Amino acid sequence: MCEPKVNLSDEEWKVKLTPEQFRVLRQKGTEQAYTGEYENHEDDGVYKCAGCDAPLYNSTTKFQSGCGWPAFFNAIPDAITRKTDTNRKHTEILCSNCGSHLGHVFKNERFKNGAQTSNERHCVNSICLKVGQVKYIQMIMTDHDFPPLKNNLILRACRGEHVDHIPVWIMRQAGRYLPEYLELRKQHSFFDICRTPELACEVTLQPIRRFDLDAAIIFSDILVVPQALGMEIDMLPKEGPRFRQPLTVPADIKLRIDRTKQAKQELKYVYDAITLTRQQLNGQCPLIGFAGAPWTLMSYMIEEISKAGWSTIDQSDEFSLGILGTAWRKDSPLALKL
Repeated sequence: MCEPKVNLSDEEWKVKLTPEQFRVLRQKGTEQAYTGEYENHEDDGVYKCAGCDAPLYNSTTKFQSGCGWPAFFNAIPDAITRKTDTNRKHTEILCSNCGSHLGHVFKNERFKNGAQTSNERHCVNSICLKVGQVKYIQMIMTDHDFPPLKNNLILRACRGEHVDHIPVWIMRQAGRYLPEYLELRKQHSFFDICRTPELACEVTLQPIRRFDLDAAIIFSDILVVPQALGMEIDMLPKEGPRFRQPLTVPADIKLRIDRTKQAKQELKYVYDAITLTRQQLNGQCPLIGFAGAPWTLMSYMIEEISKAGWSTIDQSDEFSLGILGTAWRKDSPLALKL
């Protein structure tokens, strides 16, 4: 376990904390269930350590568990340290910055958090927390003073400049094959990871921790764009993406595409994931992003093409081409409102 950055004596902690905070934070006590200030707290914000003000949990990861204490399904990356209790029945969670006791992690309870199911519940004492009024992601989004880049090899190669060796990055680098990614997938669906900046950041960083790579690639998917337009997609094991209601005739464009959607707002989680990841990379290497072109996205959205592949268009399928032709018109709802 890494040594905490904040090291105070018990006497110094007693001056800084209330007696009850000292009992829970420094002596590993537990506050009485259903009495804490933040059990039913629903406002946006970042939950910080009451001992040292270090950010611990984003409000987007908080959910109602009914356990009597605030519950979160995930912490801000590197904010907490896990420690197995001496009785080995529970996993204690500590603030990584000051080592204060926060609560415990419980697994395999299958709690529903909105549309996703979480296999992990971080049960935290309210008295160990304080809430900032600005979301963690929004806070870092307003600060674009990113850490200086330490490795710009791939950027120099892209500009055609001389480099002493070929920069290394790998297609599908971010996840899908590493054991730590597969473990995370047991707890969260593919698109839940894409839509949760903290999880997308974690998966993006996993290969960077293992290998000496010259670039990171943000964990996302080209199909987040159709999702932002209101289409529902499932990522099926060993099969890939499948639209629940694909386009079957040109008229489906008006029926399936939500014209009230603002793609930039709907895809805010992508921007948040990119910003958070750049912060967490700490200048180690550049971050690569990607997106799907309109023709490619439409190929997935059309029923017959998504099932049979491009052979549908190769056969001059007027049905599919009619949909594609309609989509290219300026007044099409597929014209993203960015």
